[in-house]
Amino acid sequence: MTIIGIAVIVFVLIFVFTNGFNNSADIVATVISTRALSPRKAIALAAVCEFLGACFLGVNVAKTITKGIFDPQIIFVDAKSGIIILLAALIGSIFWNIYCTYSGFPISASHSLLGGLLGSVIFSHGIGFIHWNNVLIILLVMLLTPAVGFIFGYFFTKITYLLVRNTTPKINKLFRFLQIAGSMLLAFSHGSNDTQKSMGMLTLLLLALGFRSVSVSGAAPPVWVVVLCASFMAFGIFAGGASVIKTVGIGIYRIKQIHGFTAQSSSSVVLYISTILGYPVSSTHIVSTSIMGAGSADRIKAVKWEKIFEIIVVWFVTMPVAALVSGLSFYLLSKILTF
Repeated sequence: MTIIGIAVIVFVLIFVFTNGFNNSADIVATVISTRALSPRKAIALAAVCEFLGACFLGVNVAKTITKGIFDPQIIFVDAKSGIIILLAALIGSIFWNIYCTYSGFPISASHSLLGGLLGSVIFSHGIGFIHWNNVLIILLVMLLTPAVGFIFGYFFTKITYLLVRNTTPKINKLFRFLQIAGSMLLAFSHGSNDTQKSMGMLTLLLLALGFRSVSVSGAAPPVWVVVLCASFMAFGIFAGGASVIKTVGIGIYRIKQIHGFTAQSSSSVVLYISTILGYPVSSTHIVSTSIMGAGSADRIKAVKWEKIFEIIVVWFVTMPVAALVSGLSFYLLSKILTF
């Protein structure tokens, strides 16, 4: 294995770690902000569930990353170019992930990775090697799933309020338990969908390096790739991202336990279905809009729409910025690296 190949592995692991670091807010913000669990317990529990979800919910999303976005032939026909494509895509994605994490914005690692791949492939081989039909479908799903999360969060909260309208305040004990269970389910679903994106990138690297255990037709990641990516996602979740947790937990809406339960449950359903179908979606968008929906079902004026507008702006610039940075990275790396 070449030094540059090792560098790609390192960058994949950095990507999955920063993904978990940023997206820890998606999983634990509500359960922490409602005091259902302490931050340490919530993050530790989420990390375990993330690892299990990544290991046991299939690899359909990884296959989409491996062969659904662009023609994988360009990766192993010209190994040097293929490896630089992957490295440049990761640089563009990681750059934006780290910037937004430290700025306190919950962004989509899916958008940044897709933008990174598109930017590096287009800069290297032009638009002809992109599977545009698949990309458009993925973009449509990425656009629709947050809307579905909002709708699910809104109506599930309305229905839940209807069911408990005549109960005593003791019902909050039940919602505390349900919110913890919902947080575990969300971590399980998130671990599968988000970790598989990194599995797909490592599988592409193995194709470029000529590993016989991986084929283009199957494009499924080996077991060691699954376990490695799952471990680093769990490490990232455990490390957490305090500023992003604050934005999601109280920046959008002052969450109560009932909202935490309904928002997490709604997010879990959307993420699980997307994972089974093999679509790399944005857990960040889905969780945030589910919280918006749950908050709107309670008091629409209490939702902090100005904060939501800031987050939406970041959402829409993520893919172009990642594509531009990865494209420029490919150009520079192809001039500098000789191997």
